[in-house]
Amino acid sequence: MYEIKFIHKDETTENPLYRPGDTAYCLTAASLSLEVGAAGELSISIPDANPAKADFVCLTDELIVYRDGVELWRGRAITRQEDFYKTGTLTCEGVLAYLYDTYYPPFEFSGSPTDFLQSVLDNHNAQVEERKQLRLGTVTVEDSNDYIARSSIEYNRTLTVLTDKLVNDSLGGYFRVRIVDGVKYLDYLASYGTTATQPVEFGVNLLDIAQNVEYSDLATVILPLGAKLEDSDGNQTDEYLTISSVNGGSIYYADEAAVAEYGWIVVCNIWEDVTEASNLLTKAKNYLAQVTSAVSSFEVSAVDLALVSAEYDYINLGDYVLIRSDPHGINQYVELTAMDIDLLDPANDTLTFGADSASLTDAQRSSDRNVQTALESLSARYTNLVATAITTDYLTAKYITADDIAALYVKADSLEAEVAAFGYLTADNAKLTYATINDLTAASATIATLQSTVAEIEAAYITVAAVDTLLADYATIATLTAYQANITELLSGYVTAGEVDAILVKAGYLTADSAAITELQADVADINTMLASYATIEYLSANYATVNDLTAYQANITELLSGYVTAGEVDAILVKAGYLTADSAAITELQADVADINTMLASYATIEYLSANYATVNDLTAYRAEVTKLVAGFVTASDVTAILVEAGYLTADSAAFTDLTAEVAN
Repeated sequence: MYEIKFIHKDETTENPLYRPGDTAYCLTAASLSLEVGAAGELSISIPDANPAKADFVCLTDELIVYRDGVELWRGRAITRQEDFYKTGTLTCEGVLAYLYDTYYPPFEFSGSPTDFLQSVLDNHNAQVEERKQLRLGTVTVEDSNDYIARSSIEYNRTLTVLTDKLVNDSLGGYFRVRIVDGVKYLDYLASYGTTATQPVEFGVNLLDIAQNVEYSDLATVILPLGAKLEDSDGNQTDEYLTISSVNGGSIYYADEAAVAEYGWIVVCNIWEDVTEASNLLTKAKNYLAQVTSAVSSFEVSAVDLALVSAEYDYINLGDYVLIRSDPHGINQYVELTAMDIDLLDPANDTLTFGADSASLTDAQRSSDRNVQTALESLSARYTNLVATAITTDYLTAKYITADDIAALYVKADSLEAEVAAFGYLTADNAKLTYATINDLTAASATIATLQSTVAEIEAAYITVAAVDTLLADYATIATLTAYQANITELLSGYVTAGEVDAILVKAGYLTADSAAITELQADVADINTMLASYATIEYLSANYATVNDLTAYQANITELLSGYVTAGEVDAILVKAGYLTADSAAITELQADVADINTMLASYATIEYLSANYATVNDLTAYRAEVTKLVAGFVTASDVTAILVEAGYLTADSAAFTDLTAEVAN
């Protein structure tokens, strides 16, 4: 049977909290939820009469659940609620959650999974007290190369780092806390590796069964990505290693049988530590083999026969259990991945068998997050490149083209044609004649005429030599074509203005003090000015409430309101008592009656008025006592008559007696 004890901080004595059959240390409800790779959760309700209720301290005291004297779970209470009858309900988390109490700084790591796990635990243990420290235990998860590369630029909780960088980042497996002689060990297991000797059988201990088949994470094709590539200078680029070089030029690897059955369904996964295409292909094949079929799981209600007979061994979390039910067509060993245990009534236990979502679905979702992060990074870089790239319009505005030169300067052929048309030279002998003029001597008979003619030609036209001289200072069409090809190649990948400027400076087309650089610097200054007007995270943290603050405030409001009744509850009480119906008119009439009663009460004398103006019963009693006391000193009429008769002043005559009596009365 189950028993619960607790230990105070910095003590070793175990104190009772729940003992079966003990009317003092009893509970009204107790349930324990366990799951492979998770901390587990305990929920218990403690009556006010339980002596442990007032003694137990949340967060610092440790609770221990025993099953037949063997520790099953250990943890701490993180929430406490109390109802109208002062029954306290505790919600508790397992020891694995202690790894949420510390943060791991930004890091870059390369080495074995065991070394990484040890490094993270060392950092955790250096921050916490001894009772929350965890030692490295058994590690059965392996990497094919016994080498991983992991990094982060953020501060994250220790358990988040271990989960994201090991379990969800291709390695899989489970974390398990194991306690030996009071020392807490953290195991990292590929599987728990145990097989239960007790089966779950229809007609024996199987109470209910439901099978779930999940197709949402099925894939038939994988796009594997490895480490980021480096350029010729050894700088990391935004491109990833793919399998194209070892996969016939394709970056995809497909399971043809699965594609034939389900169609083309792609999953992408990134292995940042893989630098060889062949290793990447091996990992891709192994990964795809895990996701090409639907994920089946069983939810079973069963009785653990070890609770009723010593002949059986307990079924434990992580065990492979034989489930046999002929009516359901099931006869197979399945891993027990979760247990919901009712500590007060084991007949309500529920067992979950099948593939653990943390090792399959969550791993894929983590991979999707990694891919998405990579895509977002590329998208941001693309946006930045587009924003800073030198466009064709920019080049057109800044630099002269071949067409511009052609429009401004004439070609030699055009010059000769125009000279011939003008009448000074023929088209056939223009070059020859022009050369002959240069060879003429000063003694030629026609020198003056020719010189005059040449002067006129030189004044109106440009010579071929002069054109060549002018063109020597400008790029040729071939050069401009090559330059345009270079620009086109550069723009196809969108380079930044800084990178183009560097290329142009090196080629001699652009100086370091280019107007383009100045404009780009001005844009950067504008961006810095804009950023200066935005609130920082520190400002928001200092001036606005966080979600946690609001949640805590809501919890306080809820706790305060728990002691009050709502208007609806008051109405229900009045209706039940016969003072109020649901009809709004009746409520109005009741309010009118109350008003009438108040009016009537206003016309009645108050207690203060009566006390001031009228004698009370006590007053009259006292007055009567005083009168009696006074009368005790006087004689009655009969006494007077007897005295008078005896003295002879009065006879028995009735008339005289009556008159005397009347006088005495007067």
